Amino acid sequence: MLGRKSLVVLVARVLASVLALVGLMFTSRYLGPEVNGQISWALALITTFNAMSDFGFMAAHIKRVSEGKDIDDCVSTFTTIKLALTGGMVVFTLGYILIWTAIEPGRLTSTDVYILMLFVLYSVFYNISSIFWTTYEGRMEAVKSQLLTLAEPLSRTPLMILVAVGGLGAVPLAYTYVVGGIVIAVVGIALISRENIHWKKPTLFRDYLKYALPISFITVFGTVSWNLDKLVIEAFESTTDVAFFSQPQTLLGVVGFIGIAVTTMTFPAFSQMHHRGDIEGIRRVTRDSERYISMLAMPVTVVIALFPMETVVTFLGELYAPAAEPMRILAIATYISLLSQAYTPQMGGTNRPDISAKLVGLALLCNIVLLLVFVPTTFMGVQMLGMGVNGAAWVNVIVSLVFMLLVRVIVWRLTQTRSNPRILLHVAAGVLSGLVLYLVFQFYPIQQWYDLLFYGLLEIPVFAGLMWLFRELTRFDVQYFLEVMNLKDMASYISDEMKNKRR
Repeated sequence: MLGRKSLVVLVARVLASVLALVGLMFTSRYLGPEVNGQISWALALITTFNAMSDFGFMAAHIKRVSEGKDIDDCVSTFTTIKLALTGGMVVFTLGYILIWTAIEPGRLTSTDVYILMLFVLYSVFYNISSIFWTTYEGRMEAVKSQLLTLAEPLSRTPLMILVAVGGLGAVPLAYTYVVGGIVIAVVGIALISRENIHWKKPTLFRDYLKYALPISFITVFGTVSWNLDKLVIEAFESTTDVAFFSQPQTLLGVVGFIGIAVTTMTFPAFSQMHHRGDIEGIRRVTRDSERYISMLAMPVTVVIALFPMETVVTFLGELYAPAAEPMRILAIATYISLLSQAYTPQMGGTNRPDISAKLVGLALLCNIVLLLVFVPTTFMGVQMLGMGVNGAAWVNVIVSLVFMLLVRVIVWRLTQTRSNPRILLHVAAGVLSGLVLYLVFQFYPIQQWYDLLFYGLLEIPVFAGLMWLFRELTRFDVQYFLEVMNLKDMASYISDEMKNKRR
């Protein structure tokens, strides 16, 4: 059942990512790097401030709901907390913008300020929607949570296309995010109204705070760390360079959602297992999750790392040719990061968010130091590497690798979960399959989008065949994938969940 739930999440996240990718293709080709860089920078800045609207309470909500706490009290408590924190975020962010414009007149244009305000509004609606989808994640109701995931890109992407084709610029493009935020909030309210959940006087504040407080730093540090590279690039390079970094990240989001699909389900699953004392179950699910994440992510990583220029030009257009090398490097970083995502839910699921907080804090510190070394030419009069966008991408690789190694040490101490050395066979299969593709490329170069599609389709059987030879892909794995993807059983599962039949 966990596999089917994860598949629901994976399919929904991939569809959402593909929809976002379609919008990105239009905005990249019709609006250019400057507009996209401006939007990416503004979104990164406001998202960083929006971290204060969580402070770990979303994870606390998922944790308490998954443990079977009174659902009425959980929703009432979390809603109160979320609305209060969102109000604080709005006041603090608007105050920061006003102070910034007063201290540095001319640093922000009127258009910049207007776009930032729109993203603050978008964050408000998104935060409201989080009340609903975190409730469904805690109850492991994947279909409902992913309907919310799809609601935003389904509403926003057509608008993005219209804005792009019409050449309307950055402000109308920012409005599409606001519309998406409104839609996801409305869909969330409509779904939750069908549940047998009633508002009551919240009594779980202390219980939520007890769990959230140690991981409040995780939320803040993690959000800052994710957005910091774009903010540093804008500060030392240019808005256009932000686009050359952020757009490949969006393209790679299709790969990244493989890990999200698994961890979305494993966190509440680990929580339930830990509550029952099933440590062996946690070890087994962790190992299986890592294997399947790697199997799904490696073929995509190989194609992108081998043909970054062709990938960038195909999806974003020739203006984004400078983004090719950052994309190759970020593809490697994404794969390394995905391998950690099978292990990280253990810390929250076993009630050790304090360890997560220290780990994320260390990652943020490394990120800050390395970005200041790799990106700018000089910093405070000291000569730096001056690698710009490529430097920011390499920082992602280094930080992801350090994080992966530390996570493995930590989970061994928590649950004695051993790392799986056979993952190296996945890497070997990826390298060998990449070599096969490179040899074919010498006779059949990529000239059109369908040529790139051909190489993507070719990579799958070549990689799978090598994995079979290495005995890392077994008959059991094939049967498992077929069972998970059984359309009849999947339709039955979706129908039952939408009728509120718990499995």
